[in-house]
Amino acid sequence: VAFDSSDITSTYDNYLMTFEDIQPGSGNVEMRMRLSIDNGSNYYDTGGDYRKICFAAVDNDSNGAVDSAYGTNEDFIMVAGNGQTCGNDAALQIDGHMYLYSLNSGAYKKLINYTVYGGPEDPPKFVYNGQYHLFDATQTAVNNIKIYFSSGTLANGKIKLFGLA
Repeated sequence: VAFDSSDITSTYDNYLMTFEDIQPGSGNVEMRMRLSIDNGSNYYDTGGDYRKICFAAVDNDSNGAVDSAYGTNEDFIMVAGNGQTCGNDAALQIDGHMYLYSLNSGAYKKLINYTVYGGPEDPPKFVYNGQYHLFDATQTAVNNIKIYFSSGTLANGKIKLFGLA
């Protein structure tokens, strides 16, 4: 799934992306995102293009711990799958939202993501995933966003992008 310059315009600096009933085509995958400044001809995909701070809580975890992950040398943005990969069980799909800040400004692009999804077990575990990502590669305006899975395709669901005034 990609949103291009017809969706990301100078009308809005900030955006809200929603994930509704997303089901990967296969289990044990991560949902990822990459950004482009040339309308998708090239995506930033090199280590160091993004930074992250992620927290994940999983129900039925024997020790009740919250997993965390930090990175300054990332080549993609993790949408869902930090701490535990996503499952493809239709009973508990990926649902959530992401705020994207200052996409059209000359400042660093800041991305905040909160996602809830089901793990790959049967039955799936309920996972809360709070993530903060920084697009660190350039200060140029972003005009294309690509959402993809670490393997496989999107089997079901909707991803929507809304401009925020």
